[in-house]
Amino acid sequence: MHKFIPLKKLNIMETAAGSFHTTKKNNIMENFQKVKELVASIESDAEKFYNRANNAAGTRLRKGLQELKVLATEIRKDVTERKNSK
Repeated sequence: MHKFIPLKKLNIMETAAGSFHTTKKNNIMENFQKVKELVASIESDAEKFYNRANNAAGTRLRKGLQELKVLATEIRKDVTERKNSK
């Protein structure tokens, strides 16, 4: 069994003054990397579910696909923002 990658909505860094700011660009690229890792991590569950009829693998696959959907939505929102801001 494999571990799923936990999702983080924002990458928050503390500045020297003690206030917080987000590094959105880095966060989006991190999310893109997480998408690639997540697809690779759920591949074995897809194979187990479809080829071996393992129902537990199907549950893990659905969970991974839901996380993939959330990450993809965040990336799509950022792409739209950047495209419309030009």
